[in-house]
Amino acid sequence: AKCAIRLFIAMYTLRKYYSGNAVLLLQKDEEYTNAIKEKAEQIGIDVELIDLDRICDKNFKSVLAPKVLKISPYEASVQIDADTSFRHSPQQLLEWCYDYGVLVSHFSNWMSSGRIMSKRIIGFSDVISKEDLASSLYRKPAINCGVVGYRHGMADDFQKEWDDLTNKTAGRFIAEEIACQCVFWKYAHYLAPPEWNTSVVWGNLETAKIIHYHGHKHTSLNRINSRYWWAEVGWAIEDGILDFEEVKFWSQFDKNAKRVIKEKDFAHIENAKIEFNTYRKLK
Repeated sequence: AKCAIRLFIAMYTLRKYYSGNAVLLLQKDEEYTNAIKEKAEQIGIDVELIDLDRICDKNFKSVLAPKVLKISPYEASVQIDADTSFRHSPQQLLEWCYDYGVLVSHFSNWMSSGRIMSKRIIGFSDVISKEDLASSLYRKPAINCGVVGYRHGMADDFQKEWDDLTNKTAGRFIAEEIACQCVFWKYAHYLAPPEWNTSVVWGNLETAKIIHYHGHKHTSLNRINSRYWWAEVGWAIEDGILDFEEVKFWSQFDKNAKRVIKEKDFAHIENAKIEFNTYRKLK
């Protein structure tokens, strides 16, 4: 439920640009599983209920990404985080994934040798070889697993090594992402440019194809990309995907969204719709 309002906007915006196969993998038998499933189906997204206790032994959040790709029902799959919104069809991502086997996305033109990423990689020095550590640190693009893809058969070795390293580091900060950073460059891959995983903080809305709100940064009214997220909420209401009561209900589980709605009483949504009217994509 915590991410539900973000998930609804991700699915709603996806369906404005893309009519192909899309599946939401949803934990079964939770309190709000059925309500989320019904909303996904209303938007036109297939739902597969999964048992995380069976898929993951521990620390679900830090080990899930490589396992989700493995259980995907499609030959080639692109996994996209719930805290995103689409401004373009992801079809090109699927084509790259199919052609190259492994798809990763460059985050904000960062490099592995930069201050933030190098510190994170060095934190894995106890679980990877000195050679892999040195190679991971040397001028590699910094990737982000908010957008990542995999093709069965063609990329099985990558998926296994990524999964193994993620399991070894379960519970560490963004373990799956740093594990992928330390592994992807060993395999044939396609590096999607930053506009396919545009940072809410540093990214350019004009060129963004997918906006990634990474964390709780979707609600700030001081950021243009966050105000755009609120505009999408407003358009989802106009299109009958959500109503004001639903937005208020699901936002109670998202403390930042709840705070903004309490302070602004939905006026910020109307303001955002006006600000970004020329950006609107009709369903």
